[in-house]
Amino acid sequence: MKSIPEMSQETRLIIIRLRKLEENDTITYADLQGLMPGNTDRSKLRQRVASAAASLNRDEGVVIACVRGMGYKRLPANEIPAVLTQARAGVGRRMRRATKRVIRGTTGRTLTEEAKRCLYLELSLAGAFEQITRPKSAALVEAKIKAANGELPSKDILIALTE
Repeated sequence: MKSIPEMSQETRLIIIRLRKLEENDTITYADLQGLMPGNTDRSKLRQRVASAAASLNRDEGVVIACVRGMGYKRLPANEIPAVLTQARAGVGRRMRRATKRVIRGTTGRTLTEEAKRCLYLELSLAGAFEQITRPKSAALVEAKIKAANGELPSKDILIALTE
């Protein structure tokens, strides 16, 4: 846990409240807002909860997730892998958007040879990220994991995606 002077009083109160949650329990935004009297800034609440959740995760292995429109939930062990599923989908979306932005920004422009090499490198890696993060790719890897009855080395995952 961060030392006392580095952490706000509000964050410490939120940690205490989140620590009391049992697995699968939720806490509403309103309940958390009540821990921050006089402060109605929703973004400040999100910052404090994110800090508290990170602290609990680092120190105690607790995983807190946002439940849209409701509040926050302490995830049971079986729901924790979904955190990575959401992150993978987010990476894919960000890569697709960034790729479109870069292509639109460089189309019709003259680039130096070094800039072209950099562009081609980044577009190639972005394409690989996009491919890997698609649900269809996840299904292919999942099938290989079931067949292997366990975790696959990275090289085998890449081979599964090209078959």
